[in-house]
Amino acid sequence: MNIGIEFEFTGANRYQVASALQKLFGNQSQGVDLCEYVTSCSYSVCGGKVIIFDYTDYKGRVWRLNQDVSIQGENNHVVLNEDEIGMDYHLYCNEIQTPVLDIDNDADTILLADFLHALRQCGCYCNSSCALHIHIDRPDDITAIRLFNNVLHRQNELAKELDERKLTTFARLYSIASDTSAWTSYDDIQAYIQSNYHFKDFKGDPDYKHFIVNFCSVHNTVEFRCFWGTLDYDTIISHCKLIHSMLV
Repeated sequence: MNIGIEFEFTGANRYQVASALQKLFGNQSQGVDLCEYVTSCSYSVCGGKVIIFDYTDYKGRVWRLNQDVSIQGENNHVVLNEDEIGMDYHLYCNEIQTPVLDIDNDADTILLADFLHALRQCGCYCNSSCALHIHIDRPDDITAIRLFNNVLHRQNELAKELDERKLTTFARLYSIASDTSAWTSYDDIQAYIQSNYHFKDFKGDPDYKHFIVNFCSVHNTVEFRCFWGTLDYDTIISHCKLIHSMLV
């Protein structure tokens, strides 16, 4: 099964994390990216530019260490104050985007386990503001509709991962009463989501963080956004198996 994962975490600053990952991968490329929230006054302290690090694995795939401003920054379980420490605050608000991984491939699962161990060893952890997003390849139309219906009817398996705000979103967006029997394509799912959720701009919508399953990803994937942040290997594999079970 091919997946891509976005890990949100805090606890150590980006340079500490970068050093740990350089030891793991044996390479590192540092760069600067534009902050996607540069126009939002609450994030202007980052100066509009983000320090990023890229790493190349044994297959030539790129893992990216980036900033995530939705996270409450902490240092060794001490909550940080953005107003007090300025730009350094965002160095503790981190995200890593993996390349496409095959969780049925031993080399990939070993690398994933070693990667998670490296993060934990340098002081990284997930607090309640962190999430775990899992992407799968966009399925064919029939499989996508089956996946959507499985999400509807197996929501109890996902509900344990949801806080009150996410549960409200789930109930509003994925109503059991919705009739999908006439659906024939992926476009039907997208139309339903758009008409019932009224997204204008995913990144600009204050409820986007509480969106559960995104069938409209710009990456041509289905993104499961419902999981609490974790750096535990067994938990992540369990989540992947749950997603896979909804595809069949």
